[in-house]
Amino acid sequence: MNGQIMAGTDEHDLLITRDSGLVGYDIETGESEVIIDWLKSGIDTTAMDSNGTTVLPDGRILCLTYEYDYQGGGYSWSTDDLVINILTKVDPAEIPDKKLVKLYALYLDIGVKRQIVEFNKTSELYKIELTSYDDYATKSYDEALKRMNNDMISGNIPDIIVLNNELPVDSYISKGLLADLYEYMDKDETINKEDYLTNIFDAYSVDGKLYELVPSFSITTLAGKSSLVGEEPGWTMDEFIALADAHPEAMVFGYEQTRDGVFMSLISNCYDSYIDTATGECYFNSDDFIKLLEFSSRFPKEIDWDALYEDNNYWQEQETRFRDNKALVSDQYMSNFRAIREMELATFGEPITFKGYPGAKGNGAAIQASTSIAITSKAANPDGAWEFIKYFLSDEYQNQFEWEYPIKISALEAQMAKAKERPYWVDENGVNQYYDNTFYIGGQEIKIGENTDEDNQRVLDLIKSTTNVSRYDRDIYKIIEEEAAPYFEGQKTAKEVADIIQNRVSNYIAENM
Repeated sequence: MNGQIMAGTDEHDLLITRDSGLVGYDIETGESEVIIDWLKSGIDTTAMDSNGTTVLPDGRILCLTYEYDYQGGGYSWSTDDLVINILTKVDPAEIPDKKLVKLYALYLDIGVKRQIVEFNKTSELYKIELTSYDDYATKSYDEALKRMNNDMISGNIPDIIVLNNELPVDSYISKGLLADLYEYMDKDETINKEDYLTNIFDAYSVDGKLYELVPSFSITTLAGKSSLVGEEPGWTMDEFIALADAHPEAMVFGYEQTRDGVFMSLISNCYDSYIDTATGECYFNSDDFIKLLEFSSRFPKEIDWDALYEDNNYWQEQETRFRDNKALVSDQYMSNFRAIREMELATFGEPITFKGYPGAKGNGAAIQASTSIAITSKAANPDGAWEFIKYFLSDEYQNQFEWEYPIKISALEAQMAKAKERPYWVDENGVNQYYDNTFYIGGQEIKIGENTDEDNQRVLDLIKSTTNVSRYDRDIYKIIEEEAAPYFEGQKTAKEVADIIQNRVSNYIAENM
């Protein structure tokens, strides 16, 4: 939601609505005070009308929200679903006494925010107290991260942390900050680990302990025509470079890429090949990493997009690049079962192989999580923290995903069944209106049709065989970017740069993990 500035009251010069709450502001002193914490008051600001907040003459607060459909990773609402909320100040003594469960988030996922509101409404024993660092992020993302880490270093440890790739998760684990979630699962008779994708649990485990719960995910991988890349997933950096060398007239990725973009994308999706999170060892002076540096240097430092877009044929040629063998592999973000037919029938026009990223382990693909949640090892209310977190394993939560893969097998099977059904929309009379899923490639209409059992099984095989995790450690990546620059500018050799990166990252890991 966007902020709204309103005229003040007797107590404050201005009132400002933020995602976290309603804030009173004193112009002379520059001081601010949170008047209402929206989440604590049961208001989900995801679909809040920021211009619909008003202080009524009797001091009550009126705010407007919309009922919305959350589908895992996204949401939608109709302007007809308007809810008028009127909040009345009450004596704190009248509020039922509940144990506080402290939750920290660098920024808050929609699904987590929604559950905080519901949990606080329904739990008779616990109440989530949120500290979100979003406001600091608007000033400086580094400042937000520093503020959050400093709070924990000073001893202000929360019960729950909402993790993301910007946080030094490996450091948190090595320092014993996070609890093993397997211990909570084993004690909870309502949870059976075998009901879930154990490879996802394994991917986020260290030494057999699960430190973060990933409720849903997508798969990222390189895909190409089987006739070009072969039928088996996974390949070495040498094999990848050999394919590019064998087709010098073709683009490698099918769309324009800068050298930095190629370099950092391949590293993030091959993170597990360069850093062993269990031992803390790294392998940036390996032959593969040196070859990755050299391969990335083939791409331009910058792209003149204006010149490209001036070409009237640019977009049409881009549509057919893979079909015409003018591009070799596509960087695919897999989040639904139908994607395989779209790629084979439309994008490539023939059978494909999920080849994966060169040098990555196993099938070469990587798991990307939109949300990751952890319980701290020093949680003051660990039972309350688990009561909150285990909701994300429930059927209610797992069955809502359309554009991400759930981790519960039954919910995944429901997605597979839906992919075999003809798509439809519901008209104003409640009648299903069926339609064909079609794509237009080079002016040609292509009907995609519904998934077969074979289509679903191929995607399921990809999901179950993926064990790599796409990661991004800000501090490590800053080191890599800083030290790779002299190679790209022709000032040092790839080997020299690789040795420097190996040394600096090794020292960083030794100091922080």
